[in-house]
Amino acid sequence: MLSCSITNKIKSMKILKYTLLLATLLSIGLFNSCKDDDATPADVLITSHRKNGKVFKVDVTSGVLTEIFTPTVGANTLKEIRAFVYHRGEDKFFASATSFVDQDNPRSGVLYSIDPTTKVGTIINDNTGGGGSYAVWDAVVNWAVASDDSLISVGDFNANGNGIVKFGVNGGRSTKTKQLNACCGFALLYDRSTGELQISNGEESDDKEIIFNTINTSGTITNTTSITTFADFPASLDNHWLTLKAMAKDRAGKIYGILFDTDVSVTYFVEVNLTTLTIRYISTIGADNNNQYNSLAYIPARYAN
Repeated sequence: MLSCSITNKIKSMKILKYTLLLATLLSIGLFNSCKDDDATPADVLITSHRKNGKVFKVDVTSGVLTEIFTPTVGANTLKEIRAFVYHRGEDKFFASATSFVDQDNPRSGVLYSIDPTTKVGTIINDNTGGGGSYAVWDAVVNWAVASDDSLISVGDFNANGNGIVKFGVNGGRSTKTKQLNACCGFALLYDRSTGELQISNGEESDDKEIIFNTINTSGTITNTTSITTFADFPASLDNHWLTLKAMAKDRAGKIYGILFDTDVSVTYFVEVNLTTLTIRYISTIGADNNNQYNSLAYIPARYAN
């Protein structure tokens, strides 16, 4: 009888240990499940209104825009944004803005860093120039975060011509400009793993055509692709000269763009497929020159407010 009693106690202790172990595993599993639920949400695609400075979230399915914030500098709204990017390493937005002063002082680009929480900007390069390699430039049109965490840009660099220039996160400009026979649009994709850039180049494009150049780390054009197929557009694009002003790629590899019809000053939100060589209409987001949207970038969802 004593033996049976001891045996039963041992069995009870084993059952208790098993129950505690199971409860622990379940609690860990539940914790991990909660962790997954609280994981960082998918990034949000944003664009900005050129004239009033308002930033909008873009519904990538419908193209509907939802206003989320307006960046400021001092007491003023930051307007005329052309290039915009989120730098994860710095946890900041970086923007390039342009403004027309007069005929003797044409468009000039000023560079800003922007606190993503407060949406307050700080000038990091006022583009006043210092002569020589640092002469005033016309526009930093688009940029991306390079593999060395600098900002790699495409734009119009005046005496140095159109091309590629790097900037530091403090706004400092590289003395090297890689000139390109390129202009107009300058939508940009950058592959951090290879260092390759893809830009839209309107220099030699025909009507109803978008040309893409692939550029390697030495600044050499290694491939040129032309898209002449435009799907689902509500109006004819025949005999219209088009420029692609910005591109952004999601984590699944889908590419979205801002397409501008220069003949009628209409801005379209589109999907760009570099495999099928098709640009597909999603929505019309700007009907005239006073309602242009030039930037396109992904930002963390926590800052889309």
